[in-house]
Amino acid sequence: MNEYKFLLDNLPNIRNDKNINIINRNNNYDYCFIYGGANDMYGSVKAIKAVKNIQGIVDICNQNDVEAIVVTGFNPFDCVVTPNNPGYPKRYADFQQMLLDSIKGAKVIDTRKAVIRKDCGDAICHMNHSGHKKMAETIINKMNLKTLLSSNICRWMHNHLLIYIHYELIFHN
Repeated sequence: MNEYKFLLDNLPNIRNDKNINIINRNNNYDYCFIYGGANDMYGSVKAIKAVKNIQGIVDICNQNDVEAIVVTGFNPFDCVVTPNNPGYPKRYADFQQMLLDSIKGAKVIDTRKAVIRKDCGDAICHMNHSGHKKMAETIINKMNLKTLLSSNICRWMHNHLLIYIHYELIFHN
């Protein structure tokens, strides 16, 4: 049984909660960017379960006429330093490949070459400003979106796109 099924089934009805359904709150969104799974792969969540959760968000987007964009994230072999969790880079890389191979109804953007180690703010690559900026630039370029001044890219994404829905915020709080 999927322990997140209740939340997936009821997400369109959630109100006045930190897990509020952002998509239904304002139907003027064109895109929903879904970026998640790294923390799950660091922990004990199985890759297939994390992929199913992301597919669930994609399905909600499609039901609300919002184009779902799934972002693969950073290259774990280049960006993380996890001697206490040596299997993490491979688990995350396998998860990323599963996203590329199995997500349906969404565009999956391979962003594994977007950032390097110095763009990470910690050992497991929670990105710093330069990492987020490079990730935004990569997504904008791969989607052939209108380019704005470089200093305004992150602000533009925040104001005009439903950016980086980090699914841990929806499913793990």
